Amino acid sequence: MKKFLSLVLALVMTMSLVTVSAGAKDFTDNSKINYEEAVEVMSTLGVVGGYTDGSFNPSGTLTRGAAAKIICNLILGTTTADALTADAAPYKDVATTNVFAPYIAYCAKEGIISGYADGTFRPANTLTGYAFMKMLLGALGLQADKEGYTGANWSINVAKRALSDKVDLADGLNGEFNGTKAVTRACMPSTP
Repeated sequence: MKKFLSLVLALVMTMSLVTVSAGAKDFTDNSKINYEEAVEVMSTLGVVGGYTDGSFNPSGTLTRGAAAKIICNLILGTTTADALTADAAPYKDVATTNVFAPYIAYCAKEGIISGYADGTFRPANTLTGYAFMKMLLGALGLQADKEGYTGANWSINVAKRALSDKVDLADGLNGEFNGTKAVTRACMPSTP
């Protein structure tokens, strides 16, 4: 249950990681953060951080590589996650020297993430709400191939599970959820 609550909390504030140790109240742009308590808890735990200039940039979008780091920090804790290495390139476009390679490699090995049919992962691409939900469901132990989270209708199947009453990953979010929009660092994708 603790793992699930941590993952839900991460989805609520969905943000990328540039590690700087600070609580939400310490960010220079704190007034722009919608989910201050979530940001403070997750940044205090080291799961997420801000930028070297002291900002959090809540409107910045979450990348696929940064999301893999969030997942690793949630599952393993920051000390273990920081010790991960990538002995081989996890995808043809993710060299072992990529800052997110260890996290991507771990998530791929555990079946939490999958790349594209062409063998790429595209770590710098933005992440949609449905794609992040798929990662969170994978982190909860649901297998994408068995649950129908692959193929043409993967996003429909992810939405059915993630937004169901049993899981309800969108509980307590402000705005109307739109899983096709990019996830920002501090809030779920919402329609303008």
